[in-house]
Amino acid sequence: MFGVWGNPLAFLALKRVLKRGSKQFLKRGGELGFKFEPFWLNEEDCGMVIASAWGEVELSNSDCDLSRKLSVCARKLEVWSTDRFGSLEKLIKSKREELEGLILIAMDVGISKEIARVESDLENLLTKEEIYWRQRSRLDWLVVGDRNLRFFHRKTSARKTSNWIDLLKDETGKKFTDEVGISGAVCRFFDILFTSSSPFVEDIGLCSVVLENKIDDDRRLVLERNFFVEDVRLAIFSLGAIKTPESDGFHTLFFQKIWQVVGGDVTRVCLSVLNGESSIRIFNKTNVVLVLKKNNHVLLRDFRPISLCYVIYKIISKAMATHLIPAIISPNKSAFVPGRLIFDNVLVAFELLHSISEKKEGEERVYDFKT
Repeated sequence: MFGVWGNPLAFLALKRVLKRGSKQFLKRGGELGFKFEPFWLNEEDCGMVIASAWGEVELSNSDCDLSRKLSVCARKLEVWSTDRFGSLEKLIKSKREELEGLILIAMDVGISKEIARVESDLENLLTKEEIYWRQRSRLDWLVVGDRNLRFFHRKTSARKTSNWIDLLKDETGKKFTDEVGISGAVCRFFDILFTSSSPFVEDIGLCSVVLENKIDDDRRLVLERNFFVEDVRLAIFSLGAIKTPESDGFHTLFFQKIWQVVGGDVTRVCLSVLNGESSIRIFNKTNVVLVLKKNNHVLLRDFRPISLCYVIYKIISKAMATHLIPAIISPNKSAFVPGRLIFDNVLVAFELLHSISEKKEGEERVYDFKT
């Protein structure tokens, strides 16, 4: 098992993120690496750049070659983006100045078509800028078109301020304010937290006796069957489009929108892992970042670590989970209704109790409560 997963308690990933910076800005400045920008997909030649880069590497040794394909794509897209856009802010400023100049002379020369062209170019640039800042503000309830950039800027700045760690206390009350001290305290805290206490095998056996076996023979046959192309396709398109990416910088959106180009190779690699023909090792790497449990973060227990996984890893995990869900979640478990929250049940229960307590007249009713 450890041959595939490596050292499960190693904190190399955490230390690397603390040095590079991530959701918690323990390191000021530094290279953040490639990051795929969703607004690139609105450009016609973006797909051509991806298709050209994707075809430069032949997929022979599956997982390694797929990783190389993504690396080549990242390099090509970075060069293309720099040549095509440069600085969005500077482009927008230039277009506005051009438009103002055309409007000033519009009374003397018939250039309405030129003005319309520049206005259209400026509109497209503003849309790209909106998508760029909306992604960084982490807002899901606003749609493209609101174009409140000042609001997006404030949300992004607020996130950075909230996520910045200036002071931490460990369990003994010792304070850490410098970068090295904070990084060391974080690693020590979670190293202890996730270290096994080495329970006796006999104790584990006693616990397993009382656990109900949810996998019968019929379900085992279903779980042991091979995965197919449709399983991978359903998995990728059921994932969230824009989540914080791993170190390769690619969102799920990239794979979903360019599936016609990358789908065949991605499917072959995923099926190779799912059907036991190859290892998941190369994609089983994560960056560990810290997420706040509350606003005033001083103690280490105020944070929880999460792992940023590669999209390929997410696809494989999702396909496996889809197989397992019918076996472990029964239809009458209302908390797991797709698209609904457990808080919906709390709200309904509150409204029912309120209605019962307030009802003072009318026909009599009998209420049956099950717990």
